[in-house]
Amino acid sequence: MIDTAYSRPSRWDSALSLLRYLRTHEAETTRTDIMSELGLSSSTMTDICARLRDLAMITEESIHSPRRGRPSLMVRPHPHGPVVGVIDVSHTHWRFALAQVDGTTHIQQVEHIPDRRSDFIQRLIDTLHHTGERYGDRLISVVVSVRSTVSANYRAHPVFLGWEDLDFSALADHMPHIKIRVENNASLSALAECHHVRGAGYGGAGVLLIELTTSLGGAFVSRGTVLDGATGSGSEFGHMPFGRPGAACRCGAVSCWATVADGYALARLLGDDDPTDPESYIHDVFDECLTDPGKLHSLVHDHDAHVTAFTAPAGHYAPREGTYASASGQRQGLGDAVQSIARGLGQGVAGLANALAPDVIVLGGQAITARRIASTTFHDTLTTGLMQIRRESPPRIVNAQFGAEGYLRGGALLAFDDALTPRLMDRWCHRYEQSRQPAFTARGVPHGSRHH
Repeated sequence: MIDTAYSRPSRWDSALSLLRYLRTHEAETTRTDIMSELGLSSSTMTDICARLRDLAMITEESIHSPRRGRPSLMVRPHPHGPVVGVIDVSHTHWRFALAQVDGTTHIQQVEHIPDRRSDFIQRLIDTLHHTGERYGDRLISVVVSVRSTVSANYRAHPVFLGWEDLDFSALADHMPHIKIRVENNASLSALAECHHVRGAGYGGAGVLLIELTTSLGGAFVSRGTVLDGATGSGSEFGHMPFGRPGAACRCGAVSCWATVADGYALARLLGDDDPTDPESYIHDVFDECLTDPGKLHSLVHDHDAHVTAFTAPAGHYAPREGTYASASGQRQGLGDAVQSIARGLGQGVAGLANALAPDVIVLGGQAITARRIASTTFHDTLTTGLMQIRRESPPRIVNAQFGAEGYLRGGALLAFDDALTPRLMDRWCHRYEQSRQPAFTARGVPHGSRHH
């Protein structure tokens, strides 16, 4: 269970609430905004901001206001304040980002994943070691986001990389003074979509996230908490037996939902070989539908999809270089294949909606495009699969707002929730007066440092 709440009252509660407000709201935040949201008096707000300024956690800047009276004060992260790291592991690449207390992430590097696990882990250790040298104990937490099942003791199971097991414990051994967590990427995306004011699930009591990326996954957030089971590996929705009877899945089970709704399923329907990168494959095949909206109606037999695609921004769906698209354009059977994927998605979402009773369903990744292309198929399948009681008050279906940024933003949110505790605030209070660490910059280079 990923719980972001604090349970022990302390003298830091109001200050921690202010810092959490910063990382769940927009960057341009004023004292007035925070006072209104948190119900703080002017004197209390002044005292909290003074304490956080003294600790070099925030700065304040006067901004022009058209209203009479004192100018508004913009609250921003202090350049010498705490930072957290987020490592995001995809099918082919990994990226590393840093964030300040406002939760805004700044990507430091993006690299291909090496063929050998040991080389990959060593590269991550080197990156964290270098970051630790530059930021000292200002680096307070690191979260690793991975597109796979995650179990206890820093272990992930990224079968999409050809590795049955990936042990991140060496990262914790190398940096024992900070907390390191390994989390499923969909869980982090769900945190961002539910806790940030711009998120698609913000304000929902029960939010179901379904993402179609490397495979089919998701998470369920109940009243702000991601439910991930006794071992931390729950919400493996893509491996519920909603799929083709007897079809083998890479997870070791049969009949998984992913076998009718992911990139491998689409390749099978089109007679293609298994793609080396299923996320890019499904993206590029969907592009074939959307780059020629005039043919989309005849392919998918879906008037809503035709209108939606036709009115999409020009050039938004242009295929990337090196796509899987056929040279002759849209291939035979493409419409039926896309409808089959949309139907499989709708059936699974209906089953989860019956079981979990969400009030909001957030679609992410290529699930958004599948619904857009074959919207009638998706919604008809979903509606007929809902229990009568669910149909009377159906969940709201929305598109994810953050995309792949959600893994980083959700990781930063969780990292700060882990680290910014009353105990850390006490420790920061005692040590910071003697600390003279380099200032954070968006590009990751300390002020006063030189490139070598």
